[in-house]
Amino acid sequence: DTAERRGGNPSKAGAELFDKYGWIVEYGGATSLTYTGGNNNDRTVATLDSTDHTYDYELNLFGSISDQARNNKFYVRLKTKYTEQRKSGTAASIRGNDYQQANIDLAYFEKKIPGKNFTHQWTVGRQFVTVGRGIAYGQVADGVDYYVKSPKGRISSWELFAVRELSGDDNSASISSIVGRADFKSSG
Repeated sequence: DTAERRGGNPSKAGAELFDKYGWIVEYGGATSLTYTGGNNNDRTVATLDSTDHTYDYELNLFGSISDQARNNKFYVRLKTKYTEQRKSGTAASIRGNDYQQANIDLAYFEKKIPGKNFTHQWTVGRQFVTVGRGIAYGQVADGVDYYVKSPKGRISSWELFAVRELSGDDNSASISSIVGRADFKSSG
């Protein structure tokens, strides 16, 4: 009953912040396991196939704090990953187990400015940015995103962003660059 009154936030610290200052605290996490397996499929009976198995264990922890109207929000997500690789017939030192220490995957500040005809939204920091559905461009990057939405009229929304890709990511450019986009969506 009190959790519903506070927007689904059952934490005591969050409840105190909500009651005293009007801030909402949310936190949680997610974990995933990915298995990849295969062999060399050479069909040579004389040599034994080397079967490869990879297990990826990923843990994401997140937290956010925002005002009651959700016009100001600060969000942080930490990510850690452990990869276990096994190859039959190879030495244990070649198996390639790897642990990535917890790092900041996302950290941004979001400011919404509601207006009579338009709602403006600024997002600054490390965020997930997409073009369309994310097929052409969709990744975590550092930068600024500006989004405008209109409840009325022919243009329902448009968005501009300038971001710097993170080095070491699996991206199509594989270099750091500045990207910008304007997206016009018609409501009629």
